[in-house]
Amino acid sequence: MDSLALQELPKKFAPPKMEKYKGATDPEDHVSQYKQAMTCVTVLMGLKEVFMSKGFGNTLEGPALKGYTALTNQYRTWFEDLRT
Repeated sequence: MDSLALQELPKKFAPPKMEKYKGATDPEDHVSQYKQAMTCVTVLMGLKEVFMSKGFGNTLEGPALKGYTALTNQYRTWFEDLRT
């Protein structure tokens, strides 16, 4: 397990409020919306990638969430790879 997977988010962290992605629309659009929404979230120095990757699953539901949780931890920790 890599070091990002072991990082814990602060208890007060709340992912941005946005419509959950179910897999029926453009996934790149959802990722872009998520990235934009996360620019408004205060992130501790050096932990941006942790927040981005760990918070993303909270924006998914249905088949999209099922597919995301099936990914290995190594793959999930690199947020940029989620678009492929």
